[in-house]
Amino acid sequence: MVHFKQLNSASGIDTSSHSNDSTSTPQLVDPVHNVEVFHREPSEYSAGNTENSELQRVRRQITLFTKKIQAEKCRIEKLNEQIATYETKLLLRPTSCSAERGARGNAARMKKQISLMEDRLNKGLVAFNKKVAATKELRRKIDEMRQERCRFDEIYTKLEHEIQLNAREMERVLEDGQMRIKARDKALNEVEGLRKVLLETREALRLDKEELQKLQEQEENQLLTEQSAAEVSRSATAQSQKSEAKSSLQIQDMENYDDEKMLDEAFAKVKMLAGMDDADAIVEKLNQIDDGNFSRFSYITNELEAESDELKQRIAEAQSQLDILKCSEWNTGSNQNAGGALEKRKRELQDKLNEIDLEYQWKLDSWERIRASIQTACHELDVSIPCHFVVSDGVTMNNVMEYLAAIEKKAIDIIQALNDDDPEYEDGSQCSPRRTVFANKKLVDSGVSLPNTNDFAPDGFDDDGDRPFTFQELQSSLFTTKL
Repeated sequence: MVHFKQLNSASGIDTSSHSNDSTSTPQLVDPVHNVEVFHREPSEYSAGNTENSELQRVRRQITLFTKKIQAEKCRIEKLNEQIATYETKLLLRPTSCSAERGARGNAARMKKQISLMEDRLNKGLVAFNKKVAATKELRRKIDEMRQERCRFDEIYTKLEHEIQLNAREMERVLEDGQMRIKARDKALNEVEGLRKVLLETREALRLDKEELQKLQEQEENQLLTEQSAAEVSRSATAQSQKSEAKSSLQIQDMENYDDEKMLDEAFAKVKMLAGMDDADAIVEKLNQIDDGNFSRFSYITNELEAESDELKQRIAEAQSQLDILKCSEWNTGSNQNAGGALEKRKRELQDKLNEIDLEYQWKLDSWERIRASIQTACHELDVSIPCHFVVSDGVTMNNVMEYLAAIEKKAIDIIQALNDDDPEYEDGSQCSPRRTVFANKKLVDSGVSLPNTNDFAPDGFDDDGDRPFTFQELQSSLFTTKL
């Protein structure tokens, strides 16, 4: 009996606190870690995630093994009761050899059965502990998935809030755009009305001008008729005889009277239209009307131009705001890769631009040096410069060849004058002091190769003498020397 209790305590089964009530929770002891494992009903886990089939399967297995363990506990208790009963009977029976042998055999069989039961119980406990470990791992995964779901829900809420804000902003922009379109349409309608008024005013002015032109033409025709009649009368009076002079004068007086009558009628019509009697006042009034119409037309035109400029500026601002919103929506995630490429391209273009600036600056410095050298040579040689060059900005790209030609001509004249002034010896040598000094000195090679026009001549070209450089040849030679 003592031996059986020790086995039960070693196997990790607490039989003292067990009751036959099916609602009580059994307590198991892990023989490896010496930790009590409590059984929980599956209903406690189903509240978290009922959709996880794997977790449900593990829970069912846990429940099954728990029931098996309870059944084994009940069986062990029954066996313990039977063992106690048999031990009591053995104590009450008289001792004999056969009885002792039978008792030993029964004890051996009972011990064997107990060991088998303990082995099965240990195996079931190991499997149960494995399932408990798997359950813990599944719980950990479930917790991680819950945390991840919380993060996703937060991101989704934030995105939904941003989408709502963008939608409201777009609605506001669209409403603003519609209001501006309505204002533009209203302004265009007003402009159209003003344009119609302007056209009507122009038409009225045109009619008034036509009428005035007709009146002016009538006056000119009357003057022409008067002049022609006067010429005719003069020729008639010169050719007629003295006897007919009186009659011709009477006829001329009658014609002049008719012309004056026509002029008086036209002037009376103008007075009636103008409502004034003074001719100077009529002309002044016409000038004032013309000036007023022109000033009104200028004011309307300027006002329309100002309104159109303001509307164009507002439309441009609205369009720029729409473009900014579109760019901001598009750049939320789709333009990150393109930004790096554009930045790289920008750096490359900036480097290339810096190189071009350096090359341009060097060429500009070279040109300034050439220009200063040419001006210095002109000043030292006292070159006669044409008047149209003196008025200009001096040496430029357009007149540099003329300056070089003038310098070359002046140098040739100076050399020719020096050659003419130096006496010659019998052997043909000249005794110029400068020539003698330079002839006695040995030239030192400085390592600088002067440019030559033969370097720019095509293959097979043979020239007996040197020619002046062109502007392109000078630039290329300077660039080669700099390199």
